[in-house]
Amino acid sequence: MRKCLNEKRIAHAYLFAGPRGIGKHTCAKLFAAELLSLERPEKSQETLRRALHEIHPDLLMMEPEGRFILVEQVRELLRELSVKPLEGGHKVAIVDDAEAMTREAANALLKTLEEPPGETVIILISSQPEMLLPTIISRCYRVDFQPLRAEEIRYYLIRKRGLSEGKADLLMRISGGIFGKALSYLRDDQKLRRFREAVEVAQGLSSASLWEVMESARRIVDTVEEQVKKERGRREKQLSEWKDVLDSRTRERIERWWKTRLDRELGRERYQMLCDIFDGMATWFRDIMVYALVLEDEGEVESVSLMNEDARETIHEMAHRIYVDRALLGVEACESAKAKLTMNAQPLLLLENLLIYLHEICGGPIYG
Repeated sequence: MRKCLNEKRIAHAYLFAGPRGIGKHTCAKLFAAELLSLERPEKSQETLRRALHEIHPDLLMMEPEGRFILVEQVRELLRELSVKPLEGGHKVAIVDDAEAMTREAANALLKTLEEPPGETVIILISSQPEMLLPTIISRCYRVDFQPLRAEEIRYYLIRKRGLSEGKADLLMRISGGIFGKALSYLRDDQKLRRFREAVEVAQGLSSASLWEVMESARRIVDTVEEQVKKERGRREKQLSEWKDVLDSRTRERIERWWKTRLDRELGRERYQMLCDIFDGMATWFRDIMVYALVLEDEGEVESVSLMNEDARETIHEMAHRIYVDRALLGVEACESAKAKLTMNAQPLLLLENLLIYLHEICGGPIYG
């Protein structure tokens, strides 16, 4: 990307393709900031800050409304792109989850990809590029993002971020080796705290009463809702601080966009927080399952790699109480709960049912 800028070979359309959680969205905003700074290099730091906060007047953002990107969204984006840039020579549009475009939306965008107005640059971000129309892909300069190796992530966390080897290994384990996810745990103490709380809840199910199980579900949901409420207040304050430095037209557009986006983003925040809970519980039953498999094969349990290494003794005890297939049911139940969240399941009811089911699994027959 830097080479394209240095040689002034800037394409009108880019496709950033690769798995989720590896930095495509952040990279798109960084690249947009570079483009928007070409004519005003002395303002590059300010441009970068505004681009990262998604409030630059010449940066347009589009993402799915619900499950899809609709043709009306694309038409609104194209109207905005037809207006001359307010600061410098470029206008940049970032389309997140581009594979969610309906066929009508994709066809509407296709015409602009063929003949973009002025110095317009459109960046499509997709974790499933195979779902895009071939005609869309053929008109984009494709940039493929690949996951980093575990050793590279570990090196970065220790050498560049100053983490201890133990903390780096912990983040590597619970993030599944996904760099973006590891960084999210590093940036957000609450995220790591939710993970640990989920593991503690799962760990305590074998000795908890049914009333304690129900209370755990309610406590988790109440904590999530309190954090969503705080995040709403933070973002509304952030918008109010920026409104005074924007021109009236940009302020109106961004304020309208923020209001329609805020509830959707907070819904995603709530979804991700609950997913963190389910992921933490799933790692507990995954560790029991792996440990029990080694016991059945009469292998060396000391060499078993666990995501919850600090609870090895308890996992050892649980692996003697729960069959492998029952532990697998626990993992599958957590994954199923995550899937049901996307179908607008009521969080408290969903979590109560999950914990009751996991409680029954932990009360399985003794063996060994």
